[in-house]
This record gives sequence, C-alpha cells and structure tokens, in this order.
Amino acid sequence: MQPTGAAPSSRPPSPALFQPADLFDLSLPISKMAAMAMSADPNRRAALRSQISNSHPDDADTMLYEVRRRVDEHISRLGLADVLAFDIGGDVEAGLKVVYVLERGSGEEWRAMGRFLRLAFIYRLTPADATRPLRLPADSLPTAMAFHQMPLTIAIYKIIGHQLTHKGTSLELRRADNGHYRIGGWTFRVVPLG
Repeated sequence: MQPTGAAPSSRPPSPALFQPADLFDLSLPISKMAAMAMSADPNRRAALRSQISNSHPDDADTMLYEVRRRVDEHISRLGLADVLAFDIGGDVEAGLKVVYVLERGSGEEWRAMGRFLRLAFIYRLTPADATRPLRLPADSLPTAMAFHQMPLTIAIYKIIGHQLTHKGTSLELRRADNGHYRIGGWTFRVVPLG
C-alpha cells in the first residue's frame, strides 16, 4: 500500500501466491497431491478433482503415468509385487490415494503385511479364484481418518481383510456393537492413536 500523495511504484504487482489453475501443475509433488486426494477437507479434495477433470488430456495422461510409476516404485520397494496390486484404471485421483496409503509408516508395516499375504495364499485364505498378486480396487481404501485413528498395521489390514476367508467365515475387520473390533470369530480392542 502506498502512502497518500506518493508517486506510483514502477514495480509490477506481486503475483498471487496460489492460482487454482496451477494446482494440477506437474511440478507439484505427487506426495502433496496424494495428501490432497485423501484430505479430510472436502474443499481440498474438490479442488484437486476439479483440476484433474479440467486439465488437458495430455497432462492428465502424463500425471496418470507418473502416479502409476510411483505406485509401482512403492510396491517394489516394499517387497509387495508378488502379493499385492491396486487397480487404478484411468483414475488419477484413485492412484493418488494409493500413493498416499503406500507412503504411510516406515515400510515395515507393509513388509509385515506382505509376509501375512504370502501365508494367506499358502493357507488359501484368499478367494478361490484369486491369483497372485491379490488385486484390490483403489476404492477399497479406507479414508485418511482411519490412518489417524488406529495403528497403521490395522488400517492396512482393513484394506485387504474383506478379501480373506477361513472356512467360509469372512476375515474382514469389523467394528462390534461394544466398540471393539472383530475379525472372524475373534474380538479385540484397538487402542486409538493420540
């Protein structure tokens, strides 16, 4: 703001710090976009969704390629390629959600889940027609809030548990009436984080 009577400044006005049209800039880190895709703030998710749908088809294809590449990198780094795959299809937002989930924790939680899935295949806890790797639709992911309300290993199990059965009993993680959790016939408590 200039004082009254001062000569106009020859400096051009500063650009806005954030332009909605720049949101889907390919230089924006994928991890940041992944956090937006899983944000608890519906406005952030809506802004990302809007930018994805309004982007040039070539930009959307490039972003989808980069998101798939990032998912493949994480799956490989975590040693899950033989047991777990996510179906993203042509959905950039779904792919970003997968990136978000795979980037949680130290990686040990995912490696442990990989060992668990290998045993699940050996002991035929997976669907009869399932082949390795177990393919999960990206929309099977829990909300970001689940990753803040329960231990990461339990949140990860929630992603795959609905695919597992033992002697006809679902091994899906379910919330019991008393607030405890249940897998098959086993009831247990999950201590909330925070």
